[in-house]
Amino acid sequence: MSTESDAAAPRVPTTPRPALWRLLGYARPYVWPIAAAILIAGGSSAGQYWLAYQIKPFIEDVLTPAQALRQAGAALPFALDELVPGGSRADAPLPQDGDALRARLSQVGSRLGQLTGLILALLLGTALFDFAHDYVVAWVLGRIDLDMKIEVCGKLLALPLRFHRDRGRGDLLARIMGDVGTAQGAL
Repeated sequence: MSTESDAAAPRVPTTPRPALWRLLGYARPYVWPIAAAILIAGGSSAGQYWLAYQIKPFIEDVLTPAQALRQAGAALPFALDELVPGGSRADAPLPQDGDALRARLSQVGSRLGQLTGLILALLLGTALFDFAHDYVVAWVLGRIDLDMKIEVCGKLLALPLRFHRDRGRGDLLARIMGDVGTAQGAL
């Protein structure tokens, strides 16, 4: 029988930098999915900025000419008062004959359709990018969590029986789950 203590050595406090590098070591096998998640997040951000940028063409190409056409007496295919109360003048001179007004109204209507389609595509695209980003990040974090738990379990199984006998099961399980959760939260 051994006279040495089989108990684990007390914990030595570690500095944050080496601990962080150890945690990042778990992320090393998943570098490409992490890079994909970063690119997907960039695509989502770009789509949201582009969506905000589409307000300018909507105002300049649809609302302002529509207000001017309405002041000229043309019937609009949409309720302008609900979109923008009041009126403003268009920069371009308005045609006075009926055919020219209908042609200009057709141009405004087609531009409205184009901008509406573009905005809907941007909304759908950013939603898909957000979903893909969340999915990839959750997958990577789940895999890292699993890898950490497998490693901790392997180390616990390698410890002598005396270590397990001297400690309560609940204490050991709570410690394992808490430490792995804390480490995953740091990532």
